[in-house]
Amino acid sequence: MASRIAMVQDVEFQQLPKTKTHEKTIVAENIRFIRTTNELTQKQFGELLGFSARTVSDWEYGNTEPDIKTIKKIKTIFNLSYEDILN
Repeated sequence: MASRIAMVQDVEFQQLPKTKTHEKTIVAENIRFIRTTNELTQKQFGELLGFSARTVSDWEYGNTEPDIKTIKKIKTIFNLSYEDILN
């Protein structure tokens, strides 16, 4: 077994490119940061914006992104700039 482990350790692994579905976006990371910094659950955050916890989860995992109206709502509710959310 030790020789098998040594062989595996010597193999050079090639990084596969991430696909869109597995790649978190800056917006996804920022939405999660905004929500957790304000100590809100996904359900509470969603209710503030008129969405379900599932939708918030999809945003945070980068499966979908909020539309510009929702981003504007986040900006207004949390007193942020567009750059805070999009960059």
